[in-house]
Amino acid sequence: ACAHRLAEQGYKVVAVGRDRPGRAESIVRDLQEKSPEGSSLQHEFRACDAFSLASVKATAEDIAKDHDSVDALVMTQGMATVQSFTPT
Repeated sequence: ACAHRLAEQGYKVVAVGRDRPGRAESIVRDLQEKSPEGSSLQHEFRACDAFSLASVKATAEDIAKDHDSVDALVMTQGMATVQSFTPT
């Protein structure tokens, strides 16, 4: 929901998360559909394993290399719970 709102407001969104076949394309397509009409923004998806510090570091470095600035960082990664694990 946060990413959709940012796309609607004209921000370029770089979504980061675990990838499954077709998921990255679906997320980017959804973000493009939420963007203002006529927008030339190209949203992105970057695969990253948040349980691996090396993966998080590499993803952050790649984003910093490919973009001049980051206007906002929204972290919604759920990693632990005392109740149970729910695959996503």
